[in-house]
Amino acid sequence: MQDVSNRYGREMDMARKINGVLEKRYGAAANVHEISYLAIYLRAYSSRKLSALVLCDLGEGIADNMVRQITQYCGDGIRILGISSLNEYRRDPLPVDILISPSRIYNVRLPEKTKIFYVDYLLKETQLKKIQDYLLKNTHTE
Repeated sequence: MQDVSNRYGREMDMARKINGVLEKRYGAAANVHEISYLAIYLRAYSSRKLSALVLCDLGEGIADNMVRQITQYCGDGIRILGISSLNEYRRDPLPVDILISPSRIYNVRLPEKTKIFYVDYLLKETQLKKIQDYLLKNTHTE
């Protein structure tokens, strides 16, 4: 338990706060093992990378260039699962956290959590910065 507390101090603090809320609401407190388990779970969740898909209808060369630009700018904070055309995505939507597309996305039912970034085919630095800022706000890696 001490190892978990030492390695995941921030997550242990969060788990203790969650435990306080649960104890207040339900009248039952978690033991130190359960709090440690919750801290490990919080760490695993907070360090996961957001998944993304690039939608591009102008060919693989341009799509590959978009992926390269995003990867260079955002580093390993994003996990790009692939490239797809809008028609392919309509037929077989892949659940992702982020969609990056130069074209408007329509006639597709998306999960509420999916964030869409509309960009130019040759991404501008301001567009890359918006993606990077979103990643920084929505992931916690150490």
